[in-house]
Amino acid sequence: MAKQNASDGPKRAVLCARVSSAGQAEHGYGLKYQISDMRKYAAQNGFAIADEITDSITGATPIHERPGGAKLFKLIDNRAVDVVIFWKLDRATRDDDVIEIHVLRAALKKAGIELHYAADGGKSDLSAMGGIIDHIKAAAAAEEKHKIYERTREGLKSKAKAGKWTGLPPEPYGYLRIGKKTEVQLIINQAEAHTLRRIFYMYTGRNGHPYTSCRTICDVLNAEGVLPPSHKRDRTENDPIRSGPKDGKMWYPATVRMLLQNKAYIGKFTCMGVEIDLPNLALIDRETFTQAQAQFTTNAALASRNRKREYLLAGHLTCSCGRAMTGSAKVLPKRVTCYYECSSKHNMPGGVRKQYCAEGSIRADQVEQPVWDWLYGLIGDTDALRAGLKRLRERNEEMLAPKRERLETVDDLMVTATRQFRRLTAQFGNFVEDDDPALLALQADANRVAKQLAALKREREQLEADLSAKAMTEEEENQFLVDMARLKAGLTHPTYEIKRYVFQRMGLGCTLRRDAQGLRWLDVECTLTGARDSVVIANRALTATSTTR
Repeated sequence: MAKQNASDGPKRAVLCARVSSAGQAEHGYGLKYQISDMRKYAAQNGFAIADEITDSITGATPIHERPGGAKLFKLIDNRAVDVVIFWKLDRATRDDDVIEIHVLRAALKKAGIELHYAADGGKSDLSAMGGIIDHIKAAAAAEEKHKIYERTREGLKSKAKAGKWTGLPPEPYGYLRIGKKTEVQLIINQAEAHTLRRIFYMYTGRNGHPYTSCRTICDVLNAEGVLPPSHKRDRTENDPIRSGPKDGKMWYPATVRMLLQNKAYIGKFTCMGVEIDLPNLALIDRETFTQAQAQFTTNAALASRNRKREYLLAGHLTCSCGRAMTGSAKVLPKRVTCYYECSSKHNMPGGVRKQYCAEGSIRADQVEQPVWDWLYGLIGDTDALRAGLKRLRERNEEMLAPKRERLETVDDLMVTATRQFRRLTAQFGNFVEDDDPALLALQADANRVAKQLAALKREREQLEADLSAKAMTEEEENQFLVDMARLKAGLTHPTYEIKRYVFQRMGLGCTLRRDAQGLRWLDVECTLTGARDSVVIANRALTATSTTR
């Protein structure tokens, strides 16, 4: 733990800047402006800058959950700084319940660290009176945030009701945004509109095109080098749209499906719950759009993937390329064979998939039983299970430590607020007239504290729920060991649900691998016990070289 700065040296300061979004970072009172202003403030007060922290995130997010905020609390916990400087209080927090400012103040007061606002009053008083002042400022900041949101929302709604495009959400594929702010407009991008119409005609089999599936549409567009909607570029009305899959800019079936279901292409845009009818921006006719939706319904009813089957390793199996492997089935008149295959087969068009993954499918019966047999052999090692549960408990404790500290801070704040509320309400009986100005002032203070207490109570309940959900109690650990012992002793034919339960609790992970001779292996790992092994898929044999970390 870092020691406090020497009394004869300059105080160590950390500068904390925040904007609500990345787009605000460079404009107005952005991060650079805030940091520059705080540097001047630190120099004027003789502080030595120890660190500078920035966040691009909404002020409603709890401080300790922000990337920069988590770093700040580490500095506070380690007593690595003597002064924390924000540009203004609303750069620290803008939460609706006005809890965060009290949590921050409590942590700083406990650590003996000063709180300063470079452009909003200088040093903050960490006493109870200072807490009231900061609370009022924080409440005003939260209220201003709501007013800004409501003004923006109502303005967008009014524009939408007037039949104008609002600029939200971003322009769909096939269109261009021109103008800025209140002058923003939508026009047709002729090059993309041509591609869009072609997609609809191919999918519906209209205008001389044979019916074409979404996957085949992707293959055609990728082969031609047509850029997909995700391509980031400076777009003009007739910009070139040639590229190729080597750039990593590809069409996917999900992208095509999204376009085919977008009502904007028949001139119906939606914003803030208001449907805007802009027929002059329609790219296809309603009949073609309706036919495309009917084709979706037909395809969904016929899709073999909609048949529900039990895939034991679903969520536990990784392809050699690093992607998840998913279940599929080949249905024949007299039998059904289940397989696992790389998810790229579903997410990437066939024409380019092999550039990313050339792995074939594997039969489910070649891997499921061998993996279960291997894990079943670990169940009887009680010592290894206990050691694994201990390691898991220690990892959980490390992860939950910040939430436990926050819970302690919230408890302390609740005790203080409760005392303050009782002290205020005890004075009500000293007044005869209900409209006495002094009584009304006391009641206003009591209402403010009551709201703070209610917010703290909600925060406490949420923290307790998080801690109880993520932590495995001693009783649950013992029950898990009992369940595993029973499973090992008497259950010779466990159900699918029981096997999935064991996989989850044991932390099973499986990764497909090819060796130098091209033989496929399945590397299996149990994170709970630390055991590792390999399954040879060809003959279902387990190697004799198990290892434990």
